Amino acid sequence: MKGWFLAFRARGGLEELLKEAEELARGARSALIIHDDEIDGVCFAALTSIALESAGLRVGRACLDKLFPELLPVTYSSGEDIVIFTDLGSAHAPR
Repeated sequence: MKGWFLAFRARGGLEELLKEAEELARGARSALIIHDDEIDGVCFAALTSIALESAGLRVGRACLDKLFPELLPVTYSSGEDIVIFTDLGSAHAPR
């Protein structure tokens, strides 16, 4: 699995973030988007899904009230090439 550290590494602004996202997606076939149930998380997950699907990736989505620590082992072993947290979970990502 790749892509866990994108938000942490991209310190040079949006242009660098987009460049790193493109590099991470190269060669990927699947992605899992984990988002919260508030409007900003749902909207970002929808936009991210559209972008990834248009790039040819198979995309799964999981909507959570909040990210419980018990779910992390399942998330980390999901088998998806890329896992994206939208509007939650960054405090739980390995650094």
